[in-house]
Amino acid sequence: MKFLYAGFTAIIFFGAGMMANSSGNPSWENITAAYDSAQRLGDYDTIEHAFDLASEYSEAHPRDGRAMTYRGSLAAMIARESILPWRKLSSLKEGIDLMDDGVAAVVAERQSASTRMEIEVRMVRGTTSARIPKLFGRGSTARADFKAVINHPLFSSISPAHQASAYAWLAVLTARENDTSNSQTYLQKARLANADTANTIWTRYQ
Repeated sequence: MKFLYAGFTAIIFFGAGMMANSSGNPSWENITAAYDSAQRLGDYDTIEHAFDLASEYSEAHPRDGRAMTYRGSLAAMIARESILPWRKLSSLKEGIDLMDDGVAAVVAERQSASTRMEIEVRMVRGTTSARIPKLFGRGSTARADFKAVINHPLFSSISPAHQASAYAWLAVLTARENDTSNSQTYLQKARLANADTANTIWTRYQ
């Protein structure tokens, strides 16, 4: 399992996705299911298929910040799995740009539905950014995302596993900065929320 499935589940945690439309374009449910498979299986073909679906969806919904974020995360997964150096770099740059633009678009809307969506896109970008090599400097972005999630007024409404994921990634990220005290505090909160998720992330990535 190359992408930590326990760290973040793509299935929307604020209700069902958009239903299939008459144009034949993929629905949002298609995107989340494909993303879910890409996380669980982690192989290049599955990831590329999910990316292609997300790209098709984005073409039909060019201003959808959530779609941008998921597509960017998938591009970063392609970068990780690609054996071609030029593809690694170009896909990673594309992924970073899409995730940043997507989160910015969702945050800028500041509507009730988008406020809930902000947790989702920050979890996607945070989890993805935390796994990008340190030399690309995405650690600060990941920390900011997870801090925004745990401080969000709707944080208590998401599942214990997602709460544990946010805290556990903060524990990992602060440990990487040699901040042992805060790291252990976050880890304790993660384990209180969901010990299995917390221990999986901590053991694998700290």
